[in-house]
Amino acid sequence: MIRRPIKILLLLLSCSAFCPQLDAQTAGERLDAFFRSPQTSLNGNVLAAEKGKIIYQRSFGWADAKNRAPNNDNSKFDIASITKTFTSTAILQLRDRGKLDLDVPLAKYFPDFPYPEITVRHLLSHTGGLPDNQIFEEPAGDAPDKTFTNADIIPALKSWKRPLLFKPGEGPRT
Repeated sequence: MIRRPIKILLLLLSCSAFCPQLDAQTAGERLDAFFRSPQTSLNGNVLAAEKGKIIYQRSFGWADAKNRAPNNDNSKFDIASITKTFTSTAILQLRDRGKLDLDVPLAKYFPDFPYPEITVRHLLSHTGGLPDNQIFEEPAGDAPDKTFTNADIIPALKSWKRPLLFKPGEGPRT
């Protein structure tokens, strides 16, 4: 089963392959024709820009299907693991520019990080021993619907005060 974010990415790649054949239309019109076609079943938002200018923006499907509330510019989506690709690309670009070393402890860049043996490489390869989501179950406590931000991660890890699941570099890759 393909996850929704991957489906969206595949749709965009398909669109880029087929849309240039419709030369009489603008890029926005070609995108609209593609996303509105019966073969394209999309529940989400699309924004396409060229040279910093938005050429197409539209919402499709339902934010709440039960109540027939349509998606809009403010709809939120579970983006799951697709962010890992963007994060790792940005990290490797920083490495290529000499601004980051993959093999030094993460605490060099985040001094309050409570696990001094974990490196950037460990986090990229899922071999650091950190749990997936367990650290956020307890801090949420009375606020189970709280949305955690980057600013919450290190304090949550520090208050968690638990050992790693395995020694960094020796655990499973997921």
